Amino acid sequence: MPADATTHAPLSPERRAADSLACALLLALNGGVLDAFLYLAHGGVFAGAMTGNAVLCGIALLEHDHWDAVIHIIPLAAFVVGAWAGFVLEARIRQHTPLAALALEAVCFFAASWLPRSFPDLLFIPIISSLAGFQVASFRTVDSFTYSSTFITGELRASMEALHSTLDPRTRRKGLKEFRDLALVVLFFIGGALIGAFLALRIGNHTLWLPVGLVLLTLIVVIRREAGESRARS
Repeated sequence: MPADATTHAPLSPERRAADSLACALLLALNGGVLDAFLYLAHGGVFAGAMTGNAVLCGIALLEHDHWDAVIHIIPLAAFVVGAWAGFVLEARIRQHTPLAALALEAVCFFAASWLPRSFPDLLFIPIISSLAGFQVASFRTVDSFTYSSTFITGELRASMEALHSTLDPRTRRKGLKEFRDLALVVLFFIGGALIGAFLALRIGNHTLWLPVGLVLLTLIVVIRREAGESRARS
């Protein structure tokens, strides 16, 4: 369903730019990088895939590995805190929220990229997971469709629903557009996971330089699209 079905306030040019397919794909690529990086380089946990963390936590508890259970509970709590922070930022700032969110992400990723490998996982993991939650809360739509940039379970279900809707001529065009958008998000997330896995095993925490670049590129896309829309109206 459309992400803004419950609100009647018109979207700002900045928010429309942030909801573009180009931005969604960059953020999905980033989400895949973060999950693979954190899993391989920091304790076998996921940055944004909380279902995976919950399952691994349950397995650890059944095996009486309480330390491993704690390691997988930490990102769950951090993700919730990060998502809450994203909603608070949107409610408090209102104007220029996408730009502020992207700038904050870039700064935090850059700072984390310089932390040494000896930096405790108990502190490093919540930093990255909270940023993943923050990203999910701050960017929730692509075109007019809801999506997540740090996990793909919902996209897989919604893309199949959209594909099924193409069987009806009345909803075929909308279904094809939604299927295209969400399928591309899934593919970019998988691509990000492959890149993140490759880099994590070779350059460790410096892998986060890629998320810095992706977030900054998203920021540039938002600014350019907003400026282009402003010129078109004038």
